[in-house]
Amino acid sequence: MNEHEIFFNAIEIDDLKERAAYLDDACSGNPELRQQIDRLLEAHEHTGEFLDVPVLQQLGGQTGLDASGDTCIDQSSASGEIDLSFLLPSSQPDSIGRLLHYEIRQVIGHGGCGIVLKAFDEKLERTVAIKVMAPELAATSPARKRFLREARATAAIRHENVVSIYAVEEQPLPFLVMEYIAGETLQQRLDRTGPLELREILKIGQQVASGLAAAHARGLIHRDIKPGNILLEEGTDHLKITDFGLARTADDASVTQSGVIAGTPLYMSPEQAQALEIDPRSDLFSLGSVLYVMCSGRPPFRAATSIAVLRRVVEDQPRPIQQIIPEIPVWLVEIISRLHAKHPEDRFHSAQEVSALLASCLSELNQQEEHVELPADILAQIPRTELEPGDQKSGEASADETVSLQTAVTDPARSIRQNWTVAVMVVLVLMVGLGITEATGVSHVSRTFIHFFSPEGTLIVEVDDPGVSVTLDGEELVITGTGAKEIRLQPGQYRLQANKGDKVVSQELITITTNDRKLVRISRAGIEKPVQPAETSAQRTFLPKPASWLASLRRDQISPAALAYVGNGDPERAPQSLVGVLGNPEPIHTTSVFSLAYSPDGKYLASASADQTILLRVAETGRVIRALRGHTAPVNYVAFLPDSKTLVSGSTEGTVNLWSVDEERTPTTINLKIQQMRMAVSPDGRFLAAGGSDGKVKLWKWSQWDQPIELTALHDTFLGAITFSSDGNLLACGWGGWKPESPIAVYQTADGTLKQSLPGNKVCVTSLAFSPDSKLLVSTGRDDFQKLWNLTTGEATKLEHAGLYYVCFSPDGSKIAMIGHFGVMIYDLETRSYLKGLESLNYRTFRGRYSLVFSPDGQTLAIGDSWGALHLFDTDTWQLKQSSLTGGHHSAIMQLAVSSDGETLFTKGLDKSLRRWDLSDSGKPEIIQIFQRPGNMLSCSAHGATCVAGDYPTVTWDVPSGRKMAELPDYLVKLLCSPDGKSVATITRGDNMIKLWNAQSGQEVHRFLLPDQSWYYPVFSDDSRLLAAVSRGGQALIWDVNTGEKLAAWKAGSGACATFDPSGKQLVIGQHDGNIVFWDRTSQTEIRRFSAHTTPVEKLKFTPDGRILLSSAFEGVIQLRHPEHPRPFQMIRVGLEVPEPDWGAFAPVVFDLDPSGQYLFASGATPVVEIHRLPQDSAP
Repeated sequence: MNEHEIFFNAIEIDDLKERAAYLDDACSGNPELRQQIDRLLEAHEHTGEFLDVPVLQQLGGQTGLDASGDTCIDQSSASGEIDLSFLLPSSQPDSIGRLLHYEIRQVIGHGGCGIVLKAFDEKLERTVAIKVMAPELAATSPARKRFLREARATAAIRHENVVSIYAVEEQPLPFLVMEYIAGETLQQRLDRTGPLELREILKIGQQVASGLAAAHARGLIHRDIKPGNILLEEGTDHLKITDFGLARTADDASVTQSGVIAGTPLYMSPEQAQALEIDPRSDLFSLGSVLYVMCSGRPPFRAATSIAVLRRVVEDQPRPIQQIIPEIPVWLVEIISRLHAKHPEDRFHSAQEVSALLASCLSELNQQEEHVELPADILAQIPRTELEPGDQKSGEASADETVSLQTAVTDPARSIRQNWTVAVMVVLVLMVGLGITEATGVSHVSRTFIHFFSPEGTLIVEVDDPGVSVTLDGEELVITGTGAKEIRLQPGQYRLQANKGDKVVSQELITITTNDRKLVRISRAGIEKPVQPAETSAQRTFLPKPASWLASLRRDQISPAALAYVGNGDPERAPQSLVGVLGNPEPIHTTSVFSLAYSPDGKYLASASADQTILLRVAETGRVIRALRGHTAPVNYVAFLPDSKTLVSGSTEGTVNLWSVDEERTPTTINLKIQQMRMAVSPDGRFLAAGGSDGKVKLWKWSQWDQPIELTALHDTFLGAITFSSDGNLLACGWGGWKPESPIAVYQTADGTLKQSLPGNKVCVTSLAFSPDSKLLVSTGRDDFQKLWNLTTGEATKLEHAGLYYVCFSPDGSKIAMIGHFGVMIYDLETRSYLKGLESLNYRTFRGRYSLVFSPDGQTLAIGDSWGALHLFDTDTWQLKQSSLTGGHHSAIMQLAVSSDGETLFTKGLDKSLRRWDLSDSGKPEIIQIFQRPGNMLSCSAHGATCVAGDYPTVTWDVPSGRKMAELPDYLVKLLCSPDGKSVATITRGDNMIKLWNAQSGQEVHRFLLPDQSWYYPVFSDDSRLLAAVSRGGQALIWDVNTGEKLAAWKAGSGACATFDPSGKQLVIGQHDGNIVFWDRTSQTEIRRFSAHTTPVEKLKFTPDGRILLSSAFEGVIQLRHPEHPRPFQMIRVGLEVPEPDWGAFAPVVFDLDPSGQYLFASGATPVVEIHRLPQDSAP
């Protein structure tokens, strides 16, 4: 006997002792033969790892596989793990390199045969996909030929359902350029949704068949049709077949020259699996497998090893689809059975025939409300597939995944056995040759997430005998040892088997239905009958359907501008789950506004920020026209030249940019090379002056940048303030430092001579401003009273307040506006006093380092704050201008809440406004309150009838009527509305208690004492009966809301937020270290913990059914995970990408869900609300 015969005899012997004895005898005296057989047997035990991967791809040594067999990479850092040395450097900030005239944007896939890149074709100005041959393969001529064959094969096909090839290049490495398809693969769709609806199955099947017909007409056989090679275009019903890497002409399509079988085991045809000659009907068999998996959610031929899969492809029938999904009509089952005929001549004659048949079925269904029966003329085209006489063992008699074909014909069976031997040996030799661990790479792939989703029912298996192992369907689940395991399964029947050693203890057939939960206990006595666990409150709760307006949202209805905004400039980077955008998709500042300037003609207003951007705005409304980006450091100065056509900006790194106001073009840059630069441009445009950390000041005549005049400095510390008089004849400079006096110098700009030296302010001069007539100069100091200098006499008048940071004169010189610790102060020069009663400008509203400027006509005072927001005040009323408040928020949204009917959205922004959005009507926001301070205190009851927001004032509203119900005390740091809308919990600054208020009357109900004055975060249970609080100090407390009794208190680690699960039995805490920890609230024991985020967890929320937990932090990402699984199955990026790492301190990601739990409303550091459709029924 040769090694093949010995090997096949050995794998038929299950008892290991008997197998060893057989091998001892068969290999007697031949240790090398025994060693080779042992290697084959070892490889046989691991072949399951090759199930979904094309055999040729395995030869390439792929580095990462997902559940579908497709290349799987961590998109966040894919390029960091792949050799991209063949790329040239790129000057584009959003590119990772350059290949000829293609700007490479990102790596979107890689494997043993090559790398797939997303790129921008500069010549034709379109996004493309580029497949580059792996460098290690490009060195071999045969590999190059195979690679180029793919390009030529695909390029020869011109069809709407086949990916188009645009170009083929051979240097620096062979690569082909093809159309980029925005969307997902069919495999990804199945992973996300499970089985598809009937009409979608027919649409996809018809298009795949049509694309195959086009390929077959060109004499090409694809040889690797599977869900991973079918691309579904985003926002359309169209698809494209891709990856013709295994395609061969019909006269050269049996086996590669090396003898390796081509294809993916799970979707191979029997003739492929047996290494027989193939024709286009081989692709039809694979199409049948694709239709099968779309119907059932699982491949038709499954097994624990690749060899077992190939055996089933050749010898077995798939499990009847209607046993898995009974709703699939018989006629579709017959079509799939015909495609799955073992002999090619028993299948449909061509892909065109299949395409036409599926199109007829779909057309007929579209005319019916329900898919019952097809007309006789269509049914006549679907021959019934009959089993051979020995095949009457069907799925009815067995719950096994497939049904064995017991053919009575001897010779064909022997032929199958011989060809089967060849196929198995090819796979085993491949595995032995490569080494299983290195070949698959699964065990050593870093940062690669592998997820398995099946969306329907739940099976809980509990084992109390450590000697028992449990197998589900013979291959999918193995539980060893005592304990419980929860598995999500698709509807259908499963065989559960318990083994102890080599003995089968017992077995049971389990039926899983949609939303079913079954508990199976396996004890020493065997398997107990399955029982239904008690329903949780979340399961008993009726979940409403989404509002009709939500259900109608589609991604392709979003404007390109909004998609580009959410995608940070690239529409294709907007999350695929995005279906709607509310608000103004305009640029905003994400941190402090350092400088403001009106154009002399009054049309424009410019703001400069520490976020390195300048925003050019409409002066009347403050709305952004354009974002100017070119600085690489905080921009602390901005001014217009007299003609209003040029904008000048300066940054702390010493660069000056000159921008065209009317045209979008690259700015002119002047590098003054001054560290920590402060600068000023004279209003008449004749001069520029600047100084920095060394205290030196230089003066330039405009455009004479190589001829600076160095002025006489009065101090050797940093320059604190610099400004010109309105006529440009005088320049004033003030220095910083910690000396008793910080002097002020006034220079003549004509010759740079020092005209006047003033004592200045204590500690530091922070701001200077000339009066319009240049006779007065006002200065502010860090810890000193403000001083008004008479430049004629040199005398100073101390003003009333200290600690102001910025100052400016009104255009008529009658008023001085100052801002600092006490808010905005308006000083009237005629009365020599401050204006009284300006509540809208007091310290509650503005406090800290801001910038401010009057409009040229003096009718508006613009204020930029340290959160990045802009506020326009009418100088007659000193109230916010209505023109600046229309059309949605013009700064970051700090909090949002959705009403119970999904028809109303509340948002609170840094612009201090609380807005109510009528989503079912116009979707336009209505301002219902302007607060004195920005903040994130906003909460809505679960039924949506009560809304509470603060602060200054803190108010509760009856949402249906819009009636203000009560005002609560100010100085709050936390507030929360109970889900039933009856109570409001608040924490006041400096108090060590949580106060509970009646939402309607505003009367205090309870006081819950806190053990310390640490920062606490309160949360209600869904039924409003429990109130919990967690603290940074590590405390966790729970009270009874009705009685006020403390129910539990324990040390739970540094908490940043918390939520109850829908049942109220678990308290889930988001920690400052980014962990998420689940606690049993009754026993105060930790259940599990996940390492989730890299920054403090900001919010946690369950979907109403409790199946998904959402979490956000300051990273700009919302994670979706199943509560029992540590890794998120989806991450949604929200908000703008900003250069400052601590930007989220002012604008974290905020979110809420609609009542159905199917739609996510989210915002983060933007003025818009993103609406995302969440995956339904996804399960780990």
